[in-house]
Amino acid sequence: MNRSEIYSFHIRGPTRLKAVDWNNVNHRRSIIASLVQGVYVQEYDRQQRLKEPRAPLLAPPWWEFFDFQLYCVLSDQVDTSIFGAVYEKCNSYDSASKAPKYVIAFRGNFISEGTIVRDLKLDVECCFNKLNSDDNMARLNYRIETYLYNPPFPSLTDILMKWTKSTEKTQDKIRIAKSFVKATLVAAAQASNKAQHDPFRALYDWHPKLFVNRGDLICSGYIAYFEHISSGTTLPRGAEGLHLLPSANLYINTKNTPLLQAHAHEQWWNPDTDCELKVYHYN
Repeated sequence: MNRSEIYSFHIRGPTRLKAVDWNNVNHRRSIIASLVQGVYVQEYDRQQRLKEPRAPLLAPPWWEFFDFQLYCVLSDQVDTSIFGAVYEKCNSYDSASKAPKYVIAFRGNFISEGTIVRDLKLDVECCFNKLNSDDNMARLNYRIETYLYNPPFPSLTDILMKWTKSTEKTQDKIRIAKSFVKATLVAAAQASNKAQHDPFRALYDWHPKLFVNRGDLICSGYIAYFEHISSGTTLPRGAEGLHLLPSANLYINTKNTPLLQAHAHEQWWNPDTDCELKVYHYN
C-alpha cells in the first residue's frame, strides 16, 4: 500500500461511522482522532504539492465526513509545515447533540526527512510560548476537554538511550523529545503557580483523556504511573517528570497488538477498538 492509499480516508478511515452519536464515547474518540489525522494528511498534501502542484488533496474527507469545515490552519512560520488546525462544526450544528462547535487539533511528529527535526523544536517553542502565557484560563479554572492519543511517557527515553545503537544525532532528537514532554507538563501548570504553589493540586480537577495501548512501549508507562498515583506509593524512578498529571481518564487498548501497530494512530479512529477505562481523580 503506497502512502497516498495510507492517507486516504475512504480506504483507511472510519467510513462505517455514518450515524454519529456524540454521547457515545467510542464515536467521540473516533471522530476526534480522525480530525487529528486530518492534520497529518494536510502536511502530507502540502509536501506532495511542493513536488506536484496538481496532486490531489487527501485531507478534506477526514473532517468533511463528520460535518466539520476547516476554520484555519496552523503553520510553522519557518518552514510553513502544518502542525495544527481549527475545525468548526458546519451550519447544522446543534448544541443539544453534544457535538463540539470547535475542535483544535495538533498532530504529532511527522516522520519525514524535511520535518522531523523542525517538528521537535516547534514542540518545545509551542509549549513555552503558548501554554506558559495562558494564565487567564488557569485563573478562571477553565479546563478544556482534551484528547491525547499515544502520549509518550518520558522515562522511556532513558531506556532508548541505553538500548539503541543510534548515531549522536538520533540521540539528540531523543533528548529533545524527552525535554518537550516534561516541559509541556511544567508549562501547563506554571500559570497556576502564581496563585497556588502546588501545581500538582492546581490541576487536580483537569481530567485529560489519555489513549494508550498496553503493548506500546512508548506510552504504556502511564498505566503504571497512575496506578502508583492512586495507591499513594512512591513513584518509580524516572516518573517524577509526570507528577503534574494528578488526574486523568485513562483509556487502555488491551488487545494483543503487534509492537509497531501498538503505537499506530489508526487504532483510535477505529470505532470498534475496545478500551478499558480507568478514572483517576486526585483528592
